Amino acid sequence: MNLFSTIIGHEQAKSILSRQMEGNQLSHAYLFVGPNGVGRTTMAHALMRDFLGLVPGSQLSTHPDVLCLEREVDEDGKRKTEIVVSDARTFVDWFSLSPIMGSRKAAFVEEAERLNTSAANALLKTIEEPKGDTLLILRAPSLDALPLTIASRCQVMRFAPVPMKTIAEAVEKRGLDKTEAASIAQMSLGRPGHAIRFITDGAFRAAYEVAQTRVREWHTLPIYARVRAVADLLPKEEADKRTVLEETLSGLERAARAELVRCVESDPQGAQHWSQALTRIRDARLAASHNGNPQLCLEHAVFAL
Repeated sequence: MNLFSTIIGHEQAKSILSRQMEGNQLSHAYLFVGPNGVGRTTMAHALMRDFLGLVPGSQLSTHPDVLCLEREVDEDGKRKTEIVVSDARTFVDWFSLSPIMGSRKAAFVEEAERLNTSAANALLKTIEEPKGDTLLILRAPSLDALPLTIASRCQVMRFAPVPMKTIAEAVEKRGLDKTEAASIAQMSLGRPGHAIRFITDGAFRAAYEVAQTRVREWHTLPIYARVRAVADLLPKEEADKRTVLEETLSGLERAARAELVRCVESDPQGAQHWSQALTRIRDARLAASHNGNPQLCLEHAVFAL
């Protein structure tokens, strides 16, 4: 079975990686860049499964020769904002050990943009001089999100939004009628992962609809009312604030992007407005990732709506 057969879109990436696998010419380190939900993780898992010998998908997370480097969870059960050097060194030490089940090892850095400077530096030698038959895949939103020293040592694979027609056809095969499939594809904005979640995760779809409502309501409110809305939305606990901030910014970005798509052909002025709003939302996300004040970050995004 072709391990890429269930991946929606990304024909060029699938073709390149298939040829490399067939010729036993895989790079030891890849950097998958693109927006959330576009398919980078699905592709990474498929590649690791093949590399290790057709490992069933359900067994990948428990395979002894697979490791995922991710942000640690603190004592309050919340994800830390960065991947720190101690985690990176543990990761490097694991890579230096011999495989347990075979002759190969594979690892995945899911949020490479979260590596702090010391953690990124700790990974350099492993990327430059891998020991044994290993595969390392890093995932990031863009090349700019990583130090050049890391990005330049990986083979970069770019994942762009998938055509909506392709997503609609894939969704329709899951039993939806043409109208619903087209609607899901439209909401996904070229991100197959989001399309699948709209079908399978009711909470995710509800959050999207709530975000759309908020965008349209906040768009019409005066500034003082937006400040009050932000204050009412954020909880008192600092850790909870950051969780709500991340979820809200994600929802606002999806909803604002949908408004942009809606305005592109019929309302150039509106399209320009939503394009600027998206830039502000991304700025807020960047500030949040660097421990910016949650209320100020969210206000920065909301004022642009």
